[in-house]
Amino acid sequence: MKRQEGYDTKYWHKLAEDYFNAAASEEEERALRQFLASDKADGREWEEVKAVMGFAVAGRAMYRQKAKRRLISRMTAVAAVAILLLGISIPILKNRDNMCVTYIGGVKYTDDETALAQMHDALQSMSDARDQMTTDAQLSEMFNMMNNE
Repeated sequence: MKRQEGYDTKYWHKLAEDYFNAAASEEEERALRQFLASDKADGREWEEVKAVMGFAVAGRAMYRQKAKRRLISRMTAVAAVAILLLGISIPILKNRDNMCVTYIGGVKYTDDETALAQMHDALQSMSDARDQMTTDAQLSEMFNMMNNE
């Protein structure tokens, strides 16, 4: 980095102008900040440059702080989702040997195929009974129930 002792006020004014025009490199910006922090930049002519550069530095610090908070909140959300998924999946994985139990006529069956076959038969018989009833038969049955009461 260039040392600030060898430059006159004209150079620093030009560097400040480059800074305001966004044409200064990072090294030049760093040198300007060091110059403004030194005793050589105590005059009134440098107050505006100091104020703007200080505002920019404060703005950058605030932006970094907000970005850091956003990153922390995102990481917290990711961790919460991971914990939730683990909390849900661990019990499921532990109980992989679930057993289907069916009671048919008072007898206990633990075979999945038997339970599914019985369920299918029960649903089929309900479906068949519903399909056999015509609209006339349903109406007749409803009115007969009303007459019997």
